[in-house]
Amino acid sequence: VLPENPLEQVLNATWTDETGRQWHGTEIVAEITRRGERLVYREDDQGVPRRIKENRSEALIAKELQDFRNDDRRILAYSDKGGTGANYHADRRITNQRVRRHYGVQHHWRADKEMQAFGRSHRANQAQPPWYGIAGTNVPAHKRFASSIARRMAQMGALTRGQSTAVSQGFFQETD
Repeated sequence: VLPENPLEQVLNATWTDETGRQWHGTEIVAEITRRGERLVYREDDQGVPRRIKENRSEALIAKELQDFRNDDRRILAYSDKGGTGANYHADRRITNQRVRRHYGVQHHWRADKEMQAFGRSHRANQAQPPWYGIAGTNVPAHKRFASSIARRMAQMGALTRGQSTAVSQGFFQETD
């Protein structure tokens, strides 16, 4: 049996909020990926979790994004396709002004594309800046690829800030 991809792992996980209430991933995660269907676990009539195919419409995707902005869903998972033209920052005009913890999971081949994706959670008029992280696996090739992207992003920081010391003051450190 193959393991689930990272998005399905997030959707099928159980999450606990600060009050101790437990949530299933599909209740707390707003998925903005433009996928037309997904596989999730649901309990059958006997209470046994079964994997089922769930259809997703544009209206459902828009509702989940609005739920995230209204703070009804605490986690946002999005892709390039889903994120085109959208802002996911802690805007002062929306209810959800929590710190955004932005994890890059499926990395781009180009550092400027990764920076653009990170920019979706870092915009003007935000209540607070986001926290960034690059997720990876223990597979040596994946670790090397993720570290290469992080290094290139740090180097871009020097270019965008116009100073030679910006690399050490960027999003990521050498250990990342």
